[in-house]
Amino acid sequence: MQPWSVREFHADDLDQIISVWQASRTDGARPVYSLTEIIEACSNDLAVVAAVQGRVVGAAACRIQEDRAWIFMLAQAPTGAGRASEVPCSPVWNEG
Repeated sequence: MQPWSVREFHADDLDQIISVWQASRTDGARPVYSLTEIIEACSNDLAVVAAVQGRVVGAAACRIQEDRAWIFMLAQAPTGAGRASEVPCSPVWNEG
């Protein structure tokens, strides 16, 4: 298995993030945040992606408002299931 790398979101990741978000959803469950809100959070706030060989396999996005942070999305592609503990997201988020 190839190792994951975690990096900041880039605008050209958007299509892959949408695919990961859709693949990670549970059938019949309504998401708390709409796809529009997630795209806005990725584009205007703080987002990171987990990638394997350049392909996005996981993503997290949040919005910071005053002294609070809201996680809008935490998604993982089915191909990466079970490997989430290997992804060190917090160091990337703490760099900013």
